[in-house]
Amino acid sequence: MNDAGSRPSRFALSKWYLDLVTGDGRVFIGYWGEITWRGAALRIESKLEAPPEGPSMSRSAWTRGRGPQAERDGSLRWSSRRLGFDACWKPTAPPVSRRLFERASGHVDWDCRAPLAEASVRSSGGATIAGLGYAERLTMTLPPWRLPLDELRWGRFVAPRQSVVWIEWCGPSPLRLVFVNGAEAPRAVIRDGGVDLTPGALLRLGRTRALRSGQPFHALAAELSGLASVLPARLRAIEEEKWLSAGTLVAGDTSVEGWAIHERVRFGKEKR
Repeated sequence: MNDAGSRPSRFALSKWYLDLVTGDGRVFIGYWGEITWRGAALRIESKLEAPPEGPSMSRSAWTRGRGPQAERDGSLRWSSRRLGFDACWKPTAPPVSRRLFERASGHVDWDCRAPLAEASVRSSGGATIAGLGYAERLTMTLPPWRLPLDELRWGRFVAPRQSVVWIEWCGPSPLRLVFVNGAEAPRAVIRDGGVDLTPGALLRLGRTRALRSGQPFHALAAELSGLASVLPARLRAIEEEKWLSAGTLVAGDTSVEGWAIHERVRFGKEKR
């Protein structure tokens, strides 16, 4: 695909990410995305589930169904017949949004609908899990393989009445955003073992276990017939590591324990 240069991009992506961790460390992560490109509109949904101990399991499908929908009470509801679940996220903290990147050929908007939520997922078999969760929506009119981005670090920590979200881009257009209970922490420093927030406040991550690693688009293409033929080389080369960690938010003499989901994504090299 040629770089759009000064003309508007013909690419559009809307991607939902929603997660839930139970008190004992059971994980549900859901993705729903719609891509408009080269005159076609494609919808994909995916889920990752991990027990408190043991390997994660993923499943993806093409879909015609709608993604998460906002209810009058502010909650987000999402049902997938193909993947076999009905889920709800009830935000307990105000949303946060930012335009992460913009140039003539497109932009990237981040809309964190629920930095902290009470969440539940009921499977088609009737089993229900519940816990604290998180929900965001990313919209892009610039293809991800054209982003001035070499590495992405992202994470979220949730605990009763507490949340931390962090985003860091490394590359030609560096970016770092950290929000603590919805308030931006401009001097925060993101580290492998946590986030230094303000003097006297930090988020420590420990008891880490891998949820997924490798090349996610290769795995996705193996499940979805026809996808591999349209993926650009830079997208196929993406390497992802995603983890679940027990987290402790420390501020002065107080501390709160919760769960963090965080990841590092390395992009392949290609002319932007």
